[in-house]
Formats: sequence, C-alpha cells, structure tokens
Amino acid sequence: MKDQKVDWSGAFDTVEGGLAIIDTEHNILRANKPFAKMVGISMEELIGRKCYEVIHGRDTPPPSCPLEKTLKTKKTASAKVKEPHLGKGTFLLMTSPVLDDEKEVKWVVHTINEITERKPTEEFLRRSVEELEAVCEIDKNIIEMPDLSSLIMFIVRKARELTGADAAFYGFVEGDAICHDTFSGIRTRAFKNIRLRKGTGLGWFAVEENKPVVVEDFFSDERFKDPLYDIVRKEGLVSFLAVPFMSGKGEPIGVLYVANRRKTRFTKEQVRALVTLAGQTSGAVDHSRRHEKTSEAYEKLKSLDELKSNLIADVIHELRTPLAITDELRTPLVVAKGALELARGEEDKERRNGLLKMAVDAIVHHNLIVGDLIEAAYMEQGKRKLEDVNLADVITHVSSEFKPMLIKDELKMETNVQENLPMARANHKQLMHVLRNLISNAIKFNKRGGKILIEARQKGEFAEVSVADTGIGIPKDDLPKVFDRFYQVDASTSRASGSAGMGLAVVKEIVEAHGGKIGVESEPKGTRFCFTLPIAGGG
Repeated sequence: MKDQKVDWSGAFDTVEGGLAIIDTEHNILRANKPFAKMVGISMEELIGRKCYEVIHGRDTPPPSCPLEKTLKTKKTASAKVKEPHLGKGTFLLMTSPVLDDEKEVKWVVHTINEITERKPTEEFLRRSVEELEAVCEIDKNIIEMPDLSSLIMFIVRKARELTGADAAFYGFVEGDAICHDTFSGIRTRAFKNIRLRKGTGLGWFAVEENKPVVVEDFFSDERFKDPLYDIVRKEGLVSFLAVPFMSGKGEPIGVLYVANRRKTRFTKEQVRALVTLAGQTSGAVDHSRRHEKTSEAYEKLKSLDELKSNLIADVIHELRTPLAITDELRTPLVVAKGALELARGEEDKERRNGLLKMAVDAIVHHNLIVGDLIEAAYMEQGKRKLEDVNLADVITHVSSEFKPMLIKDELKMETNVQENLPMARANHKQLMHVLRNLISNAIKFNKRGGKILIEARQKGEFAEVSVADTGIGIPKDDLPKVFDRFYQVDASTSRASGSAGMGLAVVKEIVEAHGGKIGVESEPKGTRFCFTLPIAGGG
C-alpha cells in the first residue's frame, strides 16, 4: 500500500474547525469551508495565497506564526492570536507536519479555531492537538500498511485509543451480511463469530442510516432488529458507537464499532474523532480490499491449469487401476462395455439380466470415481459455502437413500441422534457426500445380515458423528493409510466391492476443511469411522 495516495477529503468534511494544507513556501494548497469563513475569503480565492497574508494580514510571517516553528522543528506547534481582520475573538492556530520518506516536511496541516467562548482553553488545546496529530499519524500509517488485515487492525486499535473505549471491532459488508473479523478488547468466541444478516443488528442500522449511531444502553434501545442480546450480554458490553465506512461511490464497505462495558454516552468529540478516522481511512480500505480480491482471483486463475492437470491425471490414474487382481485387468468402462456386448447375444433371460446389472454397477462405480475426483478438485479450490445444518435431518435423508441396498444384503441400519443436538456449521452438499461415502463403505464391507449404527452427539464446541459396521474390519497395519488417495486395504477385496480408492481421502479433506477431524477404529468384528464438525455459533 505504499503507493496509496493521500485522501484528505474525509478529514476536511468532518473537522468542525478551520483546516488547511500548506506547503513549505506558505502557499495554501487546500482549505475547508470553516477556514474560508474565518478568514473571510472564498475557497477558490484561497488556493495559492500565502497563509500569513490571509490569517495575519501581513506580507511576511509574524513572530507568532506557528508554521515557521513547525518547518524548523518538524513538530506540532501552536499559538493564540488576536487579529483585527478576523474579528474580536481569540484564535488558536495549530500546525503539524506531514513528513516524506526522507523525514523532511512535505506539507503542513494548519488549523484555526476561535476559543474565546471555550473553557478551559488548555483542555481544548490538548484535544485539538491530539486530533490533529491523529489525522497526521493516520495518513502516515495507511501509506505504510503492508496489507488489508494490518490496516484494519491499525484502525480498530486507533479507534479504541481515540475514544478510550473498552473494546473496538470492525466488520466487512459481505453481500447480504456483515462479517466481523478484527477485534480489540473482545473476550468471547461467540461474539467474534457474530454474523449480521442484512437489516439486522446495530451494524446494518448504521449502514442503512449512513451516519454514526450512538447507543447509550444497548438493551433498552429498540431501534434494531434481532439485536443478539444473549451474545452481547455474555461479552458484557452496554454502550456502543458505530460508524459506517462507505466507498467513493457511496457503497457500504463495513462498520467500525467502539463499545464500553458500563453505561456511558459517547461525546460529540469522540463521535467526531471516529468519523474523522473513518473518513480518512475508508478510501484506503476500499482500495486495499479491491487489490486483495484482485490478487486472490489472479492466484486462483493462475492455479486453474494445475488443478485441471491434476484432475485429469487423477482420472487417468483411476481408470487405469485394475478392478481386481486377476489375469484380466479391467476398468469400470471396460467392464460395462464387455457386459453389454455379452448381454446383446445372451438368450437366457436370467444371465442377460445379470450382465445388464454388471454393466449398470460398473457405470455407477465410474460415476462415483468421477464424483470423488470432482469433489476433491472443489476442495482444492476452496469452494464451500457454509450454513447452519440440522444433522438429524441430513442423517435421516442420506440413510434413507440406502434402503434398497440394505434389503438386498439383509442389513439393519439404526440411527441414534442426541435430542436437541445444536446445528452444525457446514456445507450441506459436502456433508451429505461424507455421510454417503461412509455409509456406502459400511454396507460394502459388512457381512450379510450385519448391522450399521449411525450416531450423532455434541462434544464441547463440536458435533461428533460416527458410522459403525459389523463387517470384516481393517488390518491394524493398514489403518494409518486408509485416508491416502488411491490406497486400498486389500486390492482384490476392495475392488470386488466397488471401492474407488479416492472416497476416504476426499472425506478427510472435506472434514478438515470445515475445521473438524476424522478418525477410524477397527477390529475383526467391525469398523467405526468418527468425524467432528463445529457447532454453529461456537456452542
């Protein structure tokens, strides 16, 4: 972000007093409306004029000019002056330098405020100096921030520092939701997992109002829809200030919040400080975010050819792998083709139906292989949309698909799902793929008349799902390898049962991509696979 141009528009629009940018030759480069009003000159006429002419009414800088001191010391300077042409009041002048890469003064931020009616003067001076120095520090830091995450963390910490709040955090607008990912002073995991649907909560209220929102008592304020009282109460926060970040086109970028754990009302000065911070940094955030998304898209496109090559290689590998270790090595398509050719000339109805069934099974097997490979490719590309999933419903739905196979092999399947099991956070389609694969294996490697047990229960902040069978088991030496791609415990047995050698590898990748774990236990009388998924909302 070192090439990021300085965007002073936010500061000019939000600072209440007079504000101008001055070069090292005392020329006014830019000024806001309050500055022009105080000196009695239009904004257009101010540009290019010497600051000592319009402020002090002189042809040379007076001894009291703080700008001269700033140019010499490279530090903030101030002076209280009375200038007849400005009016009868007393004015506070402050100057603060903006340095270049060589640590030389590039330009100076100059403020002017009437302080005749402001008491105490010292307190106003202190706050004004802090605000001015904060603006200059913000400008310096947003240029030097190496990436978006560093920039957002700087903004969050600066917001907390400027307001003295107990906590601060930032959420990005992601389509129809606000997702919070940067925090300072937040303690609970549940709060960090807050995701606001469009139109709900304080964040969306601030975005829709497009202005700062001050909340003195969150639990008595009735302006917000679905305010998530339990999560906020658990975090201990009571008072909030939320400021929306908008792009140059007026589109919402995100929301910056500060909050206190006691009932307080954020002051006008605190609101102004946060609005100034938002105005000064929103352009940089928008620029950095767009740059980051462009870079991510480029990297995905860059790896697309490699992913395609890997997928093709996997398909070729799989289709060349023998269905059984016999003197005739066949692929699923070869089996299907041969069975159909034999069936065409077979007159015996029973044998013809057997050949047709063999062809259908081979094609189904081929489709399972390709399905596993495609799912693996999707996992490599990170394609998974998470949602809150009812595990009981998914288990019921997937297990019902296997009823014909259970009847055929005289198997019994039971399910045992914990009552009131919390929702899991998962990709619905990929979760079904995991269950189908594990149940399919439990059927294929079971004994005729055997049993299958599917269980689900909560275990801490995760949901634990297991699929157990009473089948032939897996040799102890082979257990660590069952999740390897193309690894088969017993090639002849595995292939005779239709295993592709890819399914469990894909299952493992899916589970781990969700933040869960998968394991297997086996003995000669059966095998049990067990995997975990995060509970929605962190439990």
